[in-house]
Amino acid sequence: MKLRLYHHHDGARVAYREAGTGPPLVLLHSAFFSHREWEPLVAELSDRFRLILPDLPLHGDSEDRPIHAYSPEWLAEVVAGFCRETGGARPIVGGHEAGAQLLLRAVAGHGLTPSRLVLMSSSLHRSPVDARLAWAVRAAARVAAVPGLDRAVARG
Repeated sequence: MKLRLYHHHDGARVAYREAGTGPPLVLLHSAFFSHREWEPLVAELSDRFRLILPDLPLHGDSEDRPIHAYSPEWLAEVVAGFCRETGGARPIVGGHEAGAQLLLRAVAGHGLTPSRLVLMSSSLHRSPVDARLAWAVRAAARVAAVPGLDRAVARG
């Protein structure tokens, strides 16, 4: 896959990979991942789509520039600009978890008008059981942050 660089109007730079031919399909990865999250699908999709796989700011090969706010709204603005610049006026866009959330923000508030929108594992799809599970995971993470607690629990 060919490495490219998108330059946002405020100086932010987003690294991305491109592969395939056909209508543009921009896929946004989830938090703490990179474009590599989509690599297992490249062979299957690249004969039908021009895949555009960015590394969101602070991820993968995209640069870390502390002058930016890195707020969800700023990220959504960058995503909207990126999708329009690399995929055209109405690209097909998809996102997984945090990528899906950013796409929703980009559509709702930053003028992104995709021809199709694919949201995978976004909070839009979460049931009340998932919300309770997420609360339990966050609570466990807070407890696990206590140094030595894991060893004390393991010893009984």
